[in-house]
Amino acid sequence: MGQGLRVAGLWAQPIGVPDFSVRCDGRAPRPASAWHGQRLRIVVEGAGPAAPLLEDPRLTTVLLRSGGTAPAGVDCVADAPEAWQALALVAGTSPQALAGTQFIADRSGWLRARGEPGKADWSASDLLCRTETSATKAPAVPVADGLGALIARMDAEPVRFIKGGFVH
Repeated sequence: MGQGLRVAGLWAQPIGVPDFSVRCDGRAPRPASAWHGQRLRIVVEGAGPAAPLLEDPRLTTVLLRSGGTAPAGVDCVADAPEAWQALALVAGTSPQALAGTQFIADRSGWLRARGEPGKADWSASDLLCRTETSATKAPAVPVADGLGALIARMDAEPVRFIKGGFVH
């Protein structure tokens, strides 16, 4: 999948969120699949000091980190080396270079977008689970920010199974 991303600029096949344990607000860990029905943002912890992780009511945010306690203000945390490795693979990068990357999954549990480290806002080019023809379409709904536009497009173009494969 990562090679396809480097070559074509998108994922050729839909990719589900890797299943890893997430702990929210000190409660017992739950699998990432427990958030099906909600949009999920996975933020891979950066190597250096990071800007505060701001929650957004449009999605549930999970900080993927490598040990230690959760920073103040972060509700959901995952310490899952296997998820770090899996996300690096689908992003087409090394696990070390994944730090600071963000992913957004749709309500059906498909990874749909990737935000590169250091990028301030989301844009249409971050949508990587799409068909070639949908790249030129824009949502008819006016939105105020890049994340809102990305969410509107994900909702307008869901991953659908068709005979012989998937359309996304």
